[in-house]
Amino acid sequence: EWWNNEESRILWIHGHPGKGKTMMMMALIDEVSRRLKPKPGSGILSYFFCQNTIQELSSAVNIIRGLTYLLAKEHPPLTRHLRKRYDEAGSRLFDGLNALYSLWTTLSEMVQDANVPRIYLMVDALDECDPQSLEGFLKLVTQNKSALSSKVKWVVTSRNEPRISEH
Repeated sequence: EWWNNEESRILWIHGHPGKGKTMMMMALIDEVSRRLKPKPGSGILSYFFCQNTIQELSSAVNIIRGLTYLLAKEHPPLTRHLRKRYDEAGSRLFDGLNALYSLWTTLSEMVQDANVPRIYLMVDALDECDPQSLEGFLKLVTQNKSALSSKVKWVVTSRNEPRISEH
């Protein structure tokens, strides 16, 4: 249903530790890649694996930074959005108090690009993300009027945690 239904935007895979969520995410990344390969221009895939033992892999800023980087790498014309923002803000785009929202705006511009059909964003192990930054990330992803809502399909995994399920 998630793949075929235009209204189905977020697929949340959740479960207890050790139940195979990361393995399932890797299989889904392979499956989405396989489906997109024979249809060039049909969609772009970007993904991120959170890991709480590595600081660079455990914050909302790092999730969005990673997703944005991989989108630009997979579809080089999208780098112009990143370049525009970087020229305006410099390294502050990636650091500081407003980094989450600056990067989110950049990601939003990238997915709204007229040359981009569908974007698949996949994030594994949200529960391993810093709780404070995760709250902001979940609000951005789930807001009804999200700039990302029309073209983006999300797959996220996490443990069964109330702070995530409430979103």
